[in-house]
Amino acid sequence: MILEIIIGALAAAGLLFFYRNLPQKTSIKLWGNALIIAALIYVAFAVFARNWAWLPYEVAGVGIYGLAVILSRRFSPIWLSIGWVCHVLWDLLLHPNGHPGYVPDWYPGICLGFDLMIGGYVFWLIFSQRKSNLL
Repeated sequence: MILEIIIGALAAAGLLFFYRNLPQKTSIKLWGNALIIAALIYVAFAVFARNWAWLPYEVAGVGIYGLAVILSRRFSPIWLSIGWVCHVLWDLLLHPNGHPGYVPDWYPGICLGFDLMIGGYVFWLIFSQRKSNLL
């Protein structure tokens, strides 16, 4: 699983490098949309596997992370960082090693590395902006 986590972190680092010059507001919106996409990927895995028993859990995940995005846009972008970091729990608790069978066993590790990098970046972006506003 370590290799998958590294691959996910490198994929996130590549995207972060590509989008590094976006204004903060645009960046927050971009990573909010990406969080919803990250949740929708699990829905797609369940649908393609025709695992109807687990589909409600995955749809609930879209709702949970969609709520984090809404809260980040309405109140504070810190909710977006919390959403990304909490998505790690989705990877670790609901889908360890591909459980319940419709998620490829390599995917949760990649998602874990990706989620941690993006969540950390959003957190850094928020607090680096606040620090510069204090000067």
